[in-house]
Amino acid sequence: MVTAKTQLNLTSAKDYFQEHLGVGDYYEEGQRVSGEWYGDGSRQSKLSGVVHFSPPKSVSILALVAEDARLVEAHHRALRIALEEFEQFVAIRLHRKGARDYRVTQNIVAAQFTHDTSRALDPHLHTHCIGFNASLDAAEGRWKALENYDMMRARKYVENIYYHELAKDVRRFGYLVCNHPRGDFELEGVPAELCQRFSKRQRQIDEAPVELLRAKSELDGTNMKAIRERLATAERARRMRDVSTAELRSLWQGQLTRAENDQIAGLVEQQIVDEPAPQSRSLEEAIA
Repeated sequence: MVTAKTQLNLTSAKDYFQEHLGVGDYYEEGQRVSGEWYGDGSRQSKLSGVVHFSPPKSVSILALVAEDARLVEAHHRALRIALEEFEQFVAIRLHRKGARDYRVTQNIVAAQFTHDTSRALDPHLHTHCIGFNASLDAAEGRWKALENYDMMRARKYVENIYYHELAKDVRRFGYLVCNHPRGDFELEGVPAELCQRFSKRQRQIDEAPVELLRAKSELDGTNMKAIRERLATAERARRMRDVSTAELRSLWQGQLTRAENDQIAGLVEQQIVDEPAPQSRSLEEAIA
């Protein structure tokens, strides 16, 4: 999925980095998550927004619990292709005789931070892409503030590119894909109950607005979607220190039955097959 969160000032941006991006969801001797620069832009300015990419839960389970490292690499490859497409929508603001306009620049300064757990310490592979509020205007040879309207409109399109590229790789690895109408998918063979079990954080987010309405009935009828999104990003009380990687994997394995462990291990052991060459299709067929 792709979600966006705008940082309105440098103070909130700094807090977001220190509280969430720069630290792992578990700690081992004070470890921190290293960021990776991305984009044709080569200098940074004020933080503009955060875009969050994550694969389906079944992919995270096989990648992290069953330790199929190929799926982690597939996530990064799909992310890179999606971001390259996302960058094509980058533009800068122009002010001409009092009228607001924009010019497409197709370059951005961004940083990526990849995590492998949710705040509830469930397996959850995901990457935060931080876009800075600056793009190089080649026409004038200077940096200007972003005009991100088209970028925000393109989020669903870019999300579908990410899922498409990820699905290509997992099929090549031998997995079968079950597509969902909303555009994402799950891997066949991973029980839905197991995906639910490792989605504790999602359940917390789903349940929090209900509890809020019980305590504050005057909020009934308000924008609960906005409240839910705020609850999803505002709570940060999930710090668990001195938990090693081995202990984390033991925590995950302890939530599996022997049959479930054997089932997902068997999925990972499937033989990698060569990806068939794409067939030539008409535009109508490709859209369908």
